[in-house]
Amino acid sequence: MKISRIILGAAAAAGAAHLAVTSMARTLEKKPDPYQPEELSHPVPGEVGWLERGDGTRLRTFEAGSGPTVVLAHGYALSSMSWNVVAERLVATGHRVITFDQRGHGQSTIGTDGIGSSPMAADYRALIDHFEVSDGVLVGHSMGSFLTLQYLIDHAHHARGHLRGAVLVSPTYGALGRDPLGKARTRVMKYPLAATVLSNRIYGRVALTDAFGTASPSLVEALQAELGSADYVQIFPAVDMMVDEDLSPRIAEIELPVSVITGSEDRTTPPVQARLIAANLLHGELVWLDGCGHMLNWEAVDEIVRRVEERILVR
Repeated sequence: MKISRIILGAAAAAGAAHLAVTSMARTLEKKPDPYQPEELSHPVPGEVGWLERGDGTRLRTFEAGSGPTVVLAHGYALSSMSWNVVAERLVATGHRVITFDQRGHGQSTIGTDGIGSSPMAADYRALIDHFEVSDGVLVGHSMGSFLTLQYLIDHAHHARGHLRGAVLVSPTYGALGRDPLGKARTRVMKYPLAATVLSNRIYGRVALTDAFGTASPSLVEALQAELGSADYVQIFPAVDMMVDEDLSPRIAEIELPVSVITGSEDRTTPPVQARLIAANLLHGELVWLDGCGHMLNWEAVDEIVRRVEERILVR
């Protein structure tokens, strides 16, 4: 009898949780949408190319537009497509835009050096050389910001010779393992079950509302499509590097001007890290966006473009 009551209680709790999640999903569907779904579901503009790395990695690249060069680096479990709106805006306003799939992400492969901060930062250097970038701006989102910091530190002379500055969007310097909740949330992404949950129309959408300050159906659907197609077992070493490595002691070594953009509602990369990064940069500024979350590449397109143009003007 006692076991039966426990089972019934568990079933009732599960049912109540399902009803709550379903209600949240319905609420999301009623929110106003800043985008039409098709605006977020297409690739970035440009000619597709491939960059062959010495360890056998093949990076899928895109090049579009003409003018000052902007290189866009995406975040964990995403692809170049997450920059589609920003890239289109930059091309339309007279910029040459280069985007790429990080190794192991999108259609890029992983060579013998694997996934790690050193080989991926070296990918940035190779990409900049391949496209002969001069006086450019490097923009990194989330994991892309972590690797941008790594590139600016490890390849400082190269960066000074090719870039006018950088923009870090929803940034992290690593050490995410110091926050128990953050560590738990990142570790769960290791398992194939993560893709299954994120792909679920109800549970996935509710889970991903955390990525935005003000979520809307199109924003969540676009993020769900990106994250749902990732191979988490293959790319999980990228989480390890952001959990275990800490770039904060070396931020002061960066000489280029850097804009740091963060949203007050970001629950993925803590805004406190953005504050520390900006405070320790020799030439840094913090852009604090009230009410915005982690996916600023869709939530705050105007602000990103504005900061890119400011960095281009710096001599």
